[in-house]
Amino acid sequence: MNPSILPINNTLKLLSSCWVRAEKNLQNEIKNRFPDEDEVMITKLFVANLRGIFQSENDKNAFSNAFCKDLQSAISLTNYEMDCSPQQISADLIAEVILHTPETERKTGGDLGFVIQRPNLDLSHLYSKSSYCNISLYRSGLLIQAKLKNMRGKWGRLTKNQENKLKSHEKFLALLLLSYRDSERFCLDQFKWQSCKAFEVSDMKEWLKRESFPTCVTSDRIITQLGNAEIGTDVQQEINEYISPPKNRTLSITIRKRDGKPPITSYVFLRTKSKEKSEEKQFVRLVRN
Repeated sequence: MNPSILPINNTLKLLSSCWVRAEKNLQNEIKNRFPDEDEVMITKLFVANLRGIFQSENDKNAFSNAFCKDLQSAISLTNYEMDCSPQQISADLIAEVILHTPETERKTGGDLGFVIQRPNLDLSHLYSKSSYCNISLYRSGLLIQAKLKNMRGKWGRLTKNQENKLKSHEKFLALLLLSYRDSERFCLDQFKWQSCKAFEVSDMKEWLKRESFPTCVTSDRIITQLGNAEIGTDVQQEINEYISPPKNRTLSITIRKRDGKPPITSYVFLRTKSKEKSEEKQFVRLVRN
């Protein structure tokens, strides 16, 4: 992992748990109220369920507590102490999900952009013996090609337009595979994902044709990989132009302050643990006005 990216395993575990619960709620809704829905409606119903679960967890300060644990774990592995507490930095964090209005898929060839934005404490400064760490929001994204298996048990093929557009986006592309377990299409299966990193569009065509995918994973794994920058892209130009342009449908998950304001500080100043406690008084915190 890039050393400038703070691992947030506890936060992503909570996020994954919320996602999996939303999938289960969605499966119940499909079974009891909305059988045989298409990919667009499935996505809308899922987002509505995820939003409700986030609200419940936000009321319990769950994301603040999870991120605080991640921060404490990261700092404990260094020989430094911060001039403000992990509780101060992580206070009042919430998670929200937004599904931006779809208009067209002509620009990228994908069906859906998927973006996770999260707080980050850039610990790479420690390796250059700097006295501070930058606090910022970190964003990573995937371009999703969603496929819903039809009533004949086929995944369908990429259109020529999709094939041409997707060829330049393979490194941050993934397939989202949706299917029903029964012929009446009441029983929606759990989401399955296939990352296309290190593969080509020609491989995707073969997978869909043969109904065989090399490394399918469930949603919790994809969220962990994307949140920790193991897949997708964190190049902001690529996210803005190909994954989340204004005219494309995008599912955005953001972990942020409840009031929408930036973190309490622009920088966290550090001191070595071996220094005397009296030196703490010399710390000055840069406050973002």
